[in-house]
Amino acid sequence: MNYISGRILSVMITHSKMHWLKYTELTGDKEQSLNVANAIVDEMEKAANAMAKGDSSGHYADKEMAYAYLAVDNYDKAIEHALLEYNRRPDNIDANETVAWVYYKKADYSKAEPYIKACSPNRL
Repeated sequence: MNYISGRILSVMITHSKMHWLKYTELTGDKEQSLNVANAIVDEMEKAANAMAKGDSSGHYADKEMAYAYLAVDNYDKAIEHALLEYNRRPDNIDANETVAWVYYKKADYSKAEPYIKACSPNRL
């Protein structure tokens, strides 16, 4: 399987799992929802690692991975990926916003503040 086919397959798998996640959320099976969500994040991590190895476009998936880990309340992995993205592009508004959001969700407001300021339109 070539690189592009692998990426398409990974997206298709993730998409079908997202439908299952929505179904389990609607049925109230929280344990199954969390299991499916974690499986989705694992699949995304594999796809991101494959992209990093074979992609020369310069795109990294750390911002997306940070949000995926936030969705399953894995704040340590979320901040790890958010900071990887930030360290690549410290002046980028999206990178700052991602780090700020992770720290906010962790209730670490003092750490979130400088990133919030960095991504505000007026650069408070």
